Amino acid sequence: MKKSRLFKLNIIMLVTVLLFGLLSCNQTEDETVVSNEINIYYINRDETFLTEVPVIIESEEMYDKVDEVISYMKTTPRVKTLKADISGELSLNDYIITDDQIYLDFNSTYKALTPSQEILLRAALVKTLCQIEGIKYVAITVEGENLVNRNGLTVGLMNESSFVDIKESALNGMETMEATLYFASEDGHELIPVAREIEYNTNTQVEKALIEELIKGPNNHESYQTINPNTDIIDISVKDQVCYINLSSDFLDGVDKVDSNICIYSIVDTLTELGNISKVQFFVEGESKITFRETVNLDTTFLRNLDLIRDNQ
Repeated sequence: MKKSRLFKLNIIMLVTVLLFGLLSCNQTEDETVVSNEINIYYINRDETFLTEVPVIIESEEMYDKVDEVISYMKTTPRVKTLKADISGELSLNDYIITDDQIYLDFNSTYKALTPSQEILLRAALVKTLCQIEGIKYVAITVEGENLVNRNGLTVGLMNESSFVDIKESALNGMETMEATLYFASEDGHELIPVAREIEYNTNTQVEKALIEELIKGPNNHESYQTINPNTDIIDISVKDQVCYINLSSDFLDGVDKVDSNICIYSIVDTLTELGNISKVQFFVEGESKITFRETVNLDTTFLRNLDLIRDNQ
């Protein structure tokens, strides 16, 4: 009897261990599925906005992941209102990955895209590919030549911050502008001018769009963040060539290793690039009688400061 009971007890323990193992395997598989999920950005058939469609990427190696993602972008999704991003005579010749950058080379059909088609495709590619671990920047060439915008300027490396959110928003309400943003040098003592093409909704103030780009930070390795990324723009307005900007209290935290003057004048010099602004007045949560990081009195108007710009020194 004792042997029989012992045998039954061993059987129960064995079954318990097996069940536990199966549950653990299922949990691991579920976790893997979640980690391999990615959003493919598709263009709608009216070519006015982007829509995210989640998919599961089965590949493990980076190049295989890119191949799989590109394959999705070439395939018409099941949603009838969407279309394949890369279709018709447009084709991807090749791509290379260097460090955290991917360079996509398209055939000459890319040049025949309308401005709205080109912006949407570019945004879809960048927003989709930058989700792959290890890829932070995307560049596009056409038959081996650098992509240029309508103003003849080279479109360099792009990341997700290079585009405002055009998901579910009418492209007819979008504008594109060339802007010079001022970020910090590596040592935090100088301003580095960075040219950026900005797409923004016409319902958004140009001044606000510029500061939003500053808050997002640079998209290259030569310049550095100047504004606390948690900063919110409460309000911004322009009157008599003075821009009044009201920021959340997160702005006061600044950015480590960046001089206080650099934080302030990255905003001032960026805004005064616009022809309608000559001075900037700061507010934090509606208050102006504030000292920024115990060194800069904000209760005044700030003029453009060229002395802090590296190229002008």
